[in-house]
Amino acid sequence: MEKLKEEIAFTREHLLSLQKEKNDLEEELVFLKTDPNSARLKACVDDLKHENDQLKNTNEELSVQLRQNITDARSLMCGDDRSIAQELSDATKDEVIEALKKQEMINEQLRDYLDKIILSVLERDPEILEIK
Repeated sequence: MEKLKEEIAFTREHLLSLQKEKNDLEEELVFLKTDPNSARLKACVDDLKHENDQLKNTNEELSVQLRQNITDARSLMCGDDRSIAQELSDATKDEVIEALKKQEMINEQLRDYLDKIILSVLERDPEILEIK
């Protein structure tokens, strides 16, 4: 009988302890639901997701631009497959001057192209151009 009373007392104490723990957890849950920090964290997560989406879109746009710029550069560099020596030996003075002007124009286009690339890089991520 004495042992049974001890077990009942122990069980009551354990039950009270569990009820207190349950109440504490319920209070914490209510606090977390109403805590302004949790709303702020959710807003921060949403902002980060939005920023991530924007960065993905920017990355895609830059990839498209880069592919187009590479294509443009290749088309500017490709021209006649004849060598310079061959062109000079077969050409008249006027043709050489015309070819020189054409090459100067192509060089200017390439400079403009490189300037656009450098400006784009400076706008997006200037650290790329740093010499380490």
